[in-house]
Amino acid sequence: MNPKTFGQILKKARYQKGMTQEQLAQVLGVTNRTISRWERGVNLPDYDTLLQICEYFQIPVQEILTGQKSATIQKKKWYQRYYATMNQFNYHATQVIFNIINIIVVFILYNNDVFGPKTIDFSEILISFFNQMILPGLLIFGIPCISIIIYTFKNRFQNIKNYPMNKLIHIELVTYNLIFIPIILIIGGFMLYLWTSVQGSAFVIAFCGLFLNMTVFHHCYVMKGHKYIDQLWLHKENS
Repeated sequence: MNPKTFGQILKKARYQKGMTQEQLAQVLGVTNRTISRWERGVNLPDYDTLLQICEYFQIPVQEILTGQKSATIQKKKWYQRYYATMNQFNYHATQVIFNIINIIVVFILYNNDVFGPKTIDFSEILISFFNQMILPGLLIFGIPCISIIIYTFKNRFQNIKNYPMNKLIHIELVTYNLIFIPIILIIGGFMLYLWTSVQGSAFVIAFCGLFLNMTVFHHCYVMKGHKYIDQLWLHKENS
């Protein structure tokens, strides 16, 4: 409980009731000077006197303790319950890291026939794509593009310490669940159907698995995971 905040609440309540400090002092059984010190935020009343003040002015104890009106407190509780508030930088960084790991793991599982016999040789596709598209593109556009990328990332990393960590993303959990849970169920059901019923569908299963992992991880991150990531970040900053 902040003495200054308590003093402001007490002074406002006394004014609204049209009382002087002397009159309030008589009601509470204290001196005028004590009331003055409370209102100036010099010190606080004891617990019994605090309850007496709350009862006399019809002020909720929680409002006195927190310095916020009950409606504001309830609104914050509602907001915390129905919204996920995430740090923007942590959100994007975590997504990028997970997606890279996810792609590597699914690629390894696919090449080891975990999803069934390989219907498409992924390695050949990548090599062919590299030879026909990426290699000529690198020769023509490589140097200017790489220069731009290096310059961009250099500036980003130079400013990373000054990144406004108070930038937040607010996601409404109710609407989010209505959208993402059906998507997870549909992709998961389709993947299971292919895995058990359709032969020669390893590539499609791997493709569905990739998106299923991304969707499930994203859902878990928004619902709960971001809290642990933010705690790790804060711990790192404090240490």
